[in-house]
Amino acid sequence: MEKIERGQGPDKGAEETGASALESTGASTLESMGESAEADVDATLARFLVARIGQRLFAFPAEAVREIVTDVPIYFVPFVPPYIRGIINRLGEPYTVCDLHALFEKRNLDARAFVISRGEDDAMAFLISEVAEMLKVTRDKVRPLSTKEGELSYFSGMVAAGSGNIPVVAIKSLLDKLAHDLRE
Repeated sequence: MEKIERGQGPDKGAEETGASALESTGASTLESMGESAEADVDATLARFLVARIGQRLFAFPAEAVREIVTDVPIYFVPFVPPYIRGIINRLGEPYTVCDLHALFEKRNLDARAFVISRGEDDAMAFLISEVAEMLKVTRDKVRPLSTKEGELSYFSGMVAAGSGNIPVVAIKSLLDKLAHDLRE
């Protein structure tokens, strides 16, 4: 910490280290209050990775994203639904590749970028065209969807952004769909 020189500290006649000067002025209390205020602000914010898949934007909750990788070969796996393109190998771990474009548009996406989801039980990579942005919004900009039919069941809500409303991918719902489709 920087040293406070004579005449700058609270009792102006003594040299103090920055830490003791902060304590004697109550600045450490203010600092901890500032950290508390930052935590409160963080609690009111939601963070999303916004990715372009084909011509559409989709938001992934930031806490559900492990990493983004590019230029990894996809290995074909037989007897899976058409929206499962295969698997990728990331640091020796296999990840199932889910093509949301194939699920919604019925056409495979020609891309080589992946959003790898964070989770204990799942090893899922979502094929994306590109990362559009990291979005930080107040929680009031995120609204849940009221209906859970058809395509909407794969989204947990909508996030209002400058470019309009962006659907938030419900990773758990997609994992449930995959498990259901593999049983059939």
